[in-house]
Amino acid sequence: MTTATVNAKINPKIQARRVEILRSQGRRRRRIILISAVAVSLIATAWWLSGTEALDVDQFEISGVSRFQVSEVLEASKLQEGVPMISLDTKEAAKGVESLPWVESVEVNRRWPNQVTLNVTERNAVAIAPTKQDQIGQDQIGLVDAFGYVFAEFPASAVTIEPTRSPDLTGLATAHPALANVKLSTITISTANLPTPEAATGNSSAIQITLPDLPVIDVAYTGELGGTHVDASPALSAVAALPMDLNSWVSSISVNGNSVRLNMVGGAQTELGNAVLMDHKMTALRSILANVDLQCVTQIDVSMADSPTVRRHPNCPTNL
Repeated sequence: MTTATVNAKINPKIQARRVEILRSQGRRRRRIILISAVAVSLIATAWWLSGTEALDVDQFEISGVSRFQVSEVLEASKLQEGVPMISLDTKEAAKGVESLPWVESVEVNRRWPNQVTLNVTERNAVAIAPTKQDQIGQDQIGLVDAFGYVFAEFPASAVTIEPTRSPDLTGLATAHPALANVKLSTITISTANLPTPEAATGNSSAIQITLPDLPVIDVAYTGELGGTHVDASPALSAVAALPMDLNSWVSSISVNGNSVRLNMVGGAQTELGNAVLMDHKMTALRSILANVDLQCVTQIDVSMADSPTVRRHPNCPTNL
């Protein structure tokens, strides 16, 4: 058996193309190796920097806090200076801040290279209500939001009252003792120099809050701070419908079962009935206050908004 060797002649153009392909593949491999090496180097450098003071937390920027203590936000977040930025748990920090009763929400973000921002949204009070006494027996008031959430409590003695010029109606005062005669144009709450439980332990921090005129819900809240004032739900329906021009006529709002009553300045009472069609009932009340002689009025009943009634004191002059 014989073996023949055949020497095929390769076209020079094909040979040149093969060489070019091999060279291109070599260049591509070198680029990949170089890019990989640079990427690894950058990652290693970034990781090293993240553990150095160059990328540590040096500053906190807290915004949105106007009525409470900024220090509470930072303490609740458990964020600290000197911690590597890359190791911050922003979700856990936000969870801590949102555990504060007066915080509705918060956004926590890194701002490289050294800053952490916390943008806080405070809960807004729509009413105040008496709450249980504190540890040293002081009467307290609570701030209540639109959902009935009691997010702050203060000793009643911390409240500075600035009375408005309100209409004078005849009748008997019915306000809760801790809130008697509370009819405000502004509410100023200052805890400076007050005998609070925190002061006894040396942990007090003075706070001053100024709020607009708020309706008073004359339904005591006995739960813990941060809970929902369920019993005040019907009253909050009245608060939501109470227009600003009628607010100055109302001393407090009370609830009997599901029936809502407005205790008017001077003592007269307005019966609203069940917490339905409140807008219509407020319109009826506004019409009565604007068009009816209010002398000797003791009761206004708008529970049936289409058929409101007015009751006067029995000793009222008969010509009214």
